[in-house]
Amino acid sequence: MNSFNEATNPLPLPLRDMAKMHGGRLCSVKFISRLTNPDESRVKTYQLEFESGLLLKGRYNLRHDIIRRICYILSSLPGVHFSQVLASRDDCLLEEWVEGERVDQNSISEEGLRDVGRLLGLIHSTDCASRSTGRLRSDRYKNWMQASLLQLIFQKNIAVEEAENVVTQLLNRLPDYCEYGVVHRDLGPDNLIRREQSLCSIDNLLFDFQAYHEDLARTWYRWGCQDELFLVMLQGYEEIRSVGTFLSEQSFWKPFVLLRAAESLGQRGYQLESQTLIKRLLCMTTKQQSS
Repeated sequence: MNSFNEATNPLPLPLRDMAKMHGGRLCSVKFISRLTNPDESRVKTYQLEFESGLLLKGRYNLRHDIIRRICYILSSLPGVHFSQVLASRDDCLLEEWVEGERVDQNSISEEGLRDVGRLLGLIHSTDCASRSTGRLRSDRYKNWMQASLLQLIFQKNIAVEEAENVVTQLLNRLPDYCEYGVVHRDLGPDNLIRREQSLCSIDNLLFDFQAYHEDLARTWYRWGCQDELFLVMLQGYEEIRSVGTFLSEQSFWKPFVLLRAAESLGQRGYQLESQTLIKRLLCMTTKQQSS
């Protein structure tokens, strides 16, 4: 780990002051940022080690509305399952550092997969007062889908004719209404640690109020689009709350998530990866069209 030296490796001043207030003297800092979303690419994340041996996580350059939303949602969830915010100031967050066993997608047991589903069901069952909860029209998803396709055409990752076909297919499957509430949007294996026999989500920056069914599809995507794994997760999910109409509507939600992910990859310069997802999307929509 790199030695902390304010002259050569300074923490942003607001985060450094907040860290010292909560942990004392720093002895090392490690930059650990991981890009999760184009909107959050400017966020800097650090592992902070103090002379006392304490480890914390510091985040810098977060939007104020995101900090408020994260803190608000976490206040309604059981702390054992989520890394907790210890302090926030301006555009900084200070979080606990969670130690435990990393979740391995290749070796996780069926019961472990059910635990992931139970955790997602717990998140979706959270009762938070918001104008973005309840049964709402799904117009925003139509707009996002069309905007993503325009971006992909601009990136030259999809042909105009292919984009027109995708729009036609997905608009026919878009539900008129969706159930909205608290969603995680990034519940992948690299964000999960098992501590004290409980799963803990260590990165909750994408907490939001969106459609539950989109979040289910995003979880499918984050676990490699592996249907067999996802179906086991749904068994655990249904122990907490019903999947409702998701299975009948997944012919929209799964392609929609692939579309948005392809756009995100293209924006970040990963053209080959974006085109690979587009091929999968086109194959999926063509197969569904013929069935």
